[in-house]
Amino acid sequence: MTIIMSIMQNNTAGVVNPNNLLQMHGENRAYTRFGAYCDSKLANVLFTKEIVARYGASGIVSAAVHPGIVNTKLFRHIVPQWVMEEKEKHPERDRVMAKYLGVRSPDDGALGAVWLATEANAVDIQGKYYNGPYDERVPATATNSTVLSKSLWDASEVLVLRALGKPVPDDLLQTASRVIIDEPSLDITTLKPGPGAGVGNFARMMLTTVK
Repeated sequence: MTIIMSIMQNNTAGVVNPNNLLQMHGENRAYTRFGAYCDSKLANVLFTKEIVARYGASGIVSAAVHPGIVNTKLFRHIVPQWVMEEKEKHPERDRVMAKYLGVRSPDDGALGAVWLATEANAVDIQGKYYNGPYDERVPATATNSTVLSKSLWDASEVLVLRALGKPVPDDLLQTASRVIIDEPSLDITTLKPGPGAGVGNFARMMLTTVK
């Protein structure tokens, strides 16, 4: 038995459109670093579910885990430099503030991944999303779409074949690039975050750490 984990953060603020990955449509969606990060996390959950659909019957177990907001140096990408300098100058104060704000220590953040990797009842965690040990959560609505998860997988296969300089089968390209029109609730093309969108998305990510 093989256990595959997707370690991810905020999937609720992400938007995934396989068409855009293939650059088949020129959507002028504003780029933000945090927005791209959230998109990748949504993709992690979609891959988690698609692995189950494709390989679950063969004994492969796939689950996703949200480690929470963890107090590491990754914060340097979203806070001013002086904040990181203050964190390093006053580590004890930083730990107290982090705990008060619900930010997890690196050890606490790793607990969910360790638990999933060693869980004896692997069948029970199949295709699920956790916020830590035994703490199952409901991921973004878009992750319920089998059409989206398959299209994303196929788009990834197309990109890999292109990178290797190999021919792409027409049927694979068609399934990878299909436009999702039957599931408007996914809202995969209309979200166009502006310059301040990162603040709202960061707040949403913080809220996923607590119940």
